[in-house]
Amino acid sequence: MSILAEFGAIAAFLLMNGDRLDKFLEELTCKVAHLLLL
Repeated sequence: MSILAEFGAIAAFLLMNGDRLDKFLEELTCKVAHLLLL
C-alpha cells in the first residue's frame, strides 16, 4: 500500500471516529514511526 493510500485510510478512519481522537493519534504515531523505521 502506498503512503498516500495509507494516510487516506487514516483520514477516513478519523472522520468515522472523530470522538476517539486520542486513539487515532496513537495509531497515527505508531504508523509513522513504523514507516520511518523501514
